[in-house]
Amino acid sequence: MQASRVLIHQLLLRNMKSKNPVELQFFIGDSNLRFGLGEFSLITVLNFGKDLDIVKYKSMSSSIRLRETYLNNAANMRSSELEAAFLNYEEKEDVWKLGLCYLVDGLLMAQESSTKIIMDMLSFVENEEDFFIIHRESDLTRERFLVKDMMHQMENYLQKMKKNKKAKEAKYTVYGFSIALQYWAYEAIPKLTGAFSENLGIKFSRILSWTSNKTPSMMDCIDVFKIKKVSPEN
Repeated sequence: MQASRVLIHQLLLRNMKSKNPVELQFFIGDSNLRFGLGEFSLITVLNFGKDLDIVKYKSMSSSIRLRETYLNNAANMRSSELEAAFLNYEEKEDVWKLGLCYLVDGLLMAQESSTKIIMDMLSFVENEEDFFIIHRESDLTRERFLVKDMMHQMENYLQKMKKNKKAKEAKYTVYGFSIALQYWAYEAIPKLTGAFSENLGIKFSRILSWTSNKTPSMMDCIDVFKIKKVSPEN
């Protein structure tokens, strides 16, 4: 799958205000389309249906072995330092655990390399089964995945455009697992299927249902998004 920043940008330009803090709504054609926790869970199979077990959460955060062994027992570390630790060590079991932390931080959270990581991850990962449960259920990532960083960066972009009308371009960065929004768009907007994506049949997770080797241009998106009755329900 090729990530399409153009598609995500054109979707965000059509974002509508929602009363629900953990969902995005888009006005496409003549339809209001929703991308919320349910849609995100269906696409990714990350489970947001349960509340975090606080007692288990606290009991998992006591081990500092990885931090002592590979990170000089540092109280804090940045994403770039976690990446370096993952790439530079060879002990298989520990590299696997550092890799899981790097996956969460670098892909699911998708932060700047200078951002401090959540140090508790290095303790949670000592128990892999609970590590996966914590990161499926945690409020830690919900807003980040769906709304917080994505909309914050979009608002910054629009403010730049207002302040400097003569600027040739303005840029912004979308953090979090933003490609889930692209997969959702393929599910929710059938006109994107064929020219820009191929449906491989219904699979679970739905992220496995799609492939694409071509990304739409700005004009492609505009042409699709102005079509009436664009959603599969209509």
